[in-house]
Amino acid sequence: MNKRNQPPVIAIVLLILLVCLFVFLRVFPDFSFSNISFPNFSDTFSEEDNTEENKPDMTAPIISCDINTKTIKAGDIISVSKLGIRVTDNSKIESLLFTKIRSDNFYMPPADSSSEQLDTIKKAYAEGIAISGEEFQFTYGGIYELTITATDIYANSNDFTFTLKVETPPIIETPPDYYVVTGAEIPYKDYVKVWDIVDGDYTFEDITLDTSNLNIGKEGSYTVSFSAKDKYGLTSTCTANVHIMSKKALQQLIDTHKINATDHAIVGAYNKYDIGYYDDATQLEVDIVPALVQISNSKNDVAGDGFIIKIDNEFITIATNESVVAGNLTALVSFYNEMTCSASVVFTNEEYDLAFIRIPVDGVNEASSISSDRLSTLRTVHLDEAQWKMHPVTKKVSLEQMLRHYELVFKYKLTR
Repeated sequence: MNKRNQPPVIAIVLLILLVCLFVFLRVFPDFSFSNISFPNFSDTFSEEDNTEENKPDMTAPIISCDINTKTIKAGDIISVSKLGIRVTDNSKIESLLFTKIRSDNFYMPPADSSSEQLDTIKKAYAEGIAISGEEFQFTYGGIYELTITATDIYANSNDFTFTLKVETPPIIETPPDYYVVTGAEIPYKDYVKVWDIVDGDYTFEDITLDTSNLNIGKEGSYTVSFSAKDKYGLTSTCTANVHIMSKKALQQLIDTHKINATDHAIVGAYNKYDIGYYDDATQLEVDIVPALVQISNSKNDVAGDGFIIKIDNEFITIATNESVVAGNLTALVSFYNEMTCSASVVFTNEEYDLAFIRIPVDGVNEASSISSDRLSTLRTVHLDEAQWKMHPVTKKVSLEQMLRHYELVFKYKLTR
């Protein structure tokens, strides 16, 4: 067949389409092309998209809370969801977690760690420890700063600092043993201290004392107990031994270095600060130091030495040479533990080159007074003839002469 006589392919296809369209319209006479919607591809290829809903959230969450401080008991578990934290954000919050904890004031019982470990832990808490979780349990009492972090689905985050006070039972400090003269009244409040890591110090009136097993009028060893309760109902209890004995037996324990005023509660002794006596002169040279003082004149020039011969509730009495304080009504006394106090010259005798000065112990904040905790570290010389002649400070005047003048001035007997 001649190709020129063949009908064009395009014409045939168009003819078929027209026939199909004619048949379709005959079958569906109500059809309209206006009912057909075609996609607008111009939106797809637009260079700018100005719809807000398609923009990523760049705003950090806002965290708020009705209270910024909360108190719990040690051992309690604290949860973020129970703190009343509110978070406001433009998008969904993905996490709300504890992220950091720090503290400058927390308490860990010594039995739970060595001093070296405790120093390391304190340093870590002071710098802040990173944590992560919705809950946290506090084992030890103290005041903590907790950081709570809110993060949304676009990784925007914000922090909120929350103060948490963790209560522990009160801590009772008391001497390991009381040594008391028969029938003497025990001033417990002078020896017992109660404090709380959060609430601070307690008064003695806050302590419950149980002495039901104690017979102060009969020699022997007994046990007393102390208890204290804080405002959250947490209670601590401790016990102490009380040894009742004669005055002579008590002083013998002091003089033979079995007990001392620094480490024990001593009530009713002749002289609880007595340095005692030694068979070894070398040991005496060492242990007599807390009884020795250095005395300066009004110009603060070192004039000489002295030694403590009596400590009571009112005064520290010191013996020295008359030449050390001659012409002065006051003197400056320096103790071995670096305390310095002003003393009054109360007696001088040029014939024996003897003088007495004294310092009041009342009024801790006064310049001439001595704090009670440091006072307990001082000692008095043991008034014994052999010891008296052994040390260069005391051998300048006989013990007999010193006692005679001392009794004349102060009106009480120093020997037992």
